[in-house]
Amino acid sequence: MSDLLYWSDGMESVFRDQVVLPVSNHPNTEFSENILLGYPFDLVREVVIAKGLADFSTVHSHATYGTLSAEDKVLLYSFINFKKHFYACRLTYDTYRSELAGWCEGEAPLAIDLGCGPGTAGLALCDAFPGRNWNYVGVDTATAMRHKADQMLHAAQAAELFGPKGTIRLCESWEECGPETFHSSASLLIICSYLFASASLNTAILRGLADWLRSVCHVAERPVALLVYLNSTNPYANMNYEYFKTLVGLDPQAHQPTRSEVRFQKNRSGRAVGSDECLHELPILEGG
Repeated sequence: MSDLLYWSDGMESVFRDQVVLPVSNHPNTEFSENILLGYPFDLVREVVIAKGLADFSTVHSHATYGTLSAEDKVLLYSFINFKKHFYACRLTYDTYRSELAGWCEGEAPLAIDLGCGPGTAGLALCDAFPGRNWNYVGVDTATAMRHKADQMLHAAQAAELFGPKGTIRLCESWEECGPETFHSSASLLIICSYLFASASLNTAILRGLADWLRSVCHVAERPVALLVYLNSTNPYANMNYEYFKTLVGLDPQAHQPTRSEVRFQKNRSGRAVGSDECLHELPILEGG
């Protein structure tokens, strides 16, 4: 059983200011009745954000409860799903701390977070290695998600979790960040955090992603390229990942993801404990 995880005071302030307060201060929120932005909690979780798999580029309308903007949906997603995802990332980073320490001490280290959402995996990396300078590229098709990630990561920089010389860039597609867009000698970290659970993935997209990944990794000056894989225990999502590994030249049988229990403190001032299970792996793509 894993140790109980909790985030730093800085991360607590980022989450409070960027997520909790916007929800609690909304005129249609009534915590005493389990109403968030005018919607019942269960309806938000099951339908509005669809347990994290909703389309966050569109509005949500309901005849009784009104309309939520794409930004509202992202805020609600962050309020409900952020902590569980964050702590699964922290557990993964702590598991591979020695490999990641080598990455973030390299020259102009770069992390590309695929399917970044509100920047959860990047924020967990900031919290795991506070104050380090590295460059972050978040990729998400939803504009509202990219906007929230930008807010959250800049708040983390203001809280000194992210080094002052670190850069933040958000892209709609991984095709916007080819090898020509960053330094060829940068140590590279590709983050695939719950990416392969997406219902939008198909064979063509996976092949395109694999082609892109090979192009950014196979650079002569690249000292190291690592891939962080993190996902739920959903068999479909992990089947996508196993297929993807074959596309990028990794033997899916040579190493299998590790299954771990994540236990975390829900509230820093309380005793409530959350838990989940996840699968994680850190294969070396180049160098190392």
